[in-house]
Amino acid sequence: MNAKYDVIIISDVLHYLETSAQEALLTRCFEALNPGGKLIVRDGNADLKERHKGTKLTEFFSVKLLKFNKSVNALNFVSGQNLTSLARKHGLKVAQQDDAKFTSNVIFVFEKN
Repeated sequence: MNAKYDVIIISDVLHYLETSAQEALLTRCFEALNPGGKLIVRDGNADLKERHKGTKLTEFFSVKLLKFNKSVNALNFVSGQNLTSLARKHGLKVAQQDDAKFTSNVIFVFEKN
């Protein structure tokens, strides 16, 4: 039996995965939600071009210089438009919370009907 969840959180990790792995993970999370359940994703939104430079800079320091975070793949930041399309494809509603001023880090809240 597959487990079902009311809430799943993915925070600041999608960009370490290849695009196909991002979509596969998100799809598995969508499928694992109970009706009314939420998937909360925080990551850099590559669509916010100017602010995304700040996110890329912080990741450069984190991965390359300080080696605080590790990645075997090139960084693949998500597109908010692509996330919205994927959510709709799977019948989920999506809202964005964008409180950042200098980076493209956005919170996406997906809700299963």
